[in-house]
Amino acid sequence: MNEITKKPHPSEITWNNSSDPIRKICHLINLNGYIENEKQRKMFISNLVSSCGKDSFPAKQGCQPYGIVLAALKASEYNVNIDGVESCIVPYNGKPALVIMPTGMLKIIHSNPDVLHFSTHLVYKDEHFVYRPRDIENPIEHTQDHTQTKLPKDLIGAYCYYITKRGSHLIHGAYFMNESEINQHKACSKNHKMWNERKEDMWIKTVIKKTMKFAQLGIQLQINEGFEDDQGEYESTPTSSYTPSAPAPQTPPPAQKTQPVTPAASESVTINQEPAQQQDVEQTNVFDSFGDEV
Repeated sequence: MNEITKKPHPSEITWNNSSDPIRKICHLINLNGYIENEKQRKMFISNLVSSCGKDSFPAKQGCQPYGIVLAALKASEYNVNIDGVESCIVPYNGKPALVIMPTGMLKIIHSNPDVLHFSTHLVYKDEHFVYRPRDIENPIEHTQDHTQTKLPKDLIGAYCYYITKRGSHLIHGAYFMNESEINQHKACSKNHKMWNERKEDMWIKTVIKKTMKFAQLGIQLQINEGFEDDQGEYESTPTSSYTPSAPAPQTPPPAQKTQPVTPAASESVTINQEPAQQQDVEQTNVFDSFGDEV
């Protein structure tokens, strides 16, 4: 009588006991329950093998293939690519952690049908910048000089400008965070290497997350609590009643302008203040920038 061959648990498959562990694990866990479209499943496995194979940065740092696949499945839930631009997988406490980069976060936000516009901007020293949180007509005045080289050490703030649709109304808003506010989030992070090496990216990520909460976009990115930001460890006091100890003044949340939507308005949205051109953030392969440890 032939013995029934028992399938191994995905966690038992390692880099050493399988010639193609990533692909084997994907077949064992039945991706049908996670990714419905067959074409998307094949693309998911292909991207995962090419980005997180045996010679990848997470693997060389001791991350096992099963954990990498689970982290990648989280990326598929958010519909972001694991390419070092939209998201990446890096070691954290010996386990793979999914990191969604600013480009990926904006992709998730723009997939929301109620978000008509969402842009991020960095503010540097010597730029003309005025923030009027109570001015519903022109909350932000920002002029950038793109002829000058911008250095991360010259950052003084970051903000998001957005237009959302809520019921029959359009909501125009902006949310700004100064250096003191952003540094409070950095102080609660367990991954200072990322903050130091990718400062501009982390400033943008921080203001995006705070803006998503303030604008009530209904988007939750519940991954890697405490790994790269303050989520789950630090909740800032509402800005309307918070007095910082730092010399820099704390700015209250901006007012939001609500505008009824008419058939004509829904076809052509008029923005009271044209947002400044988005500051370009250089995107590099994140696996090359982390070095030997996180």
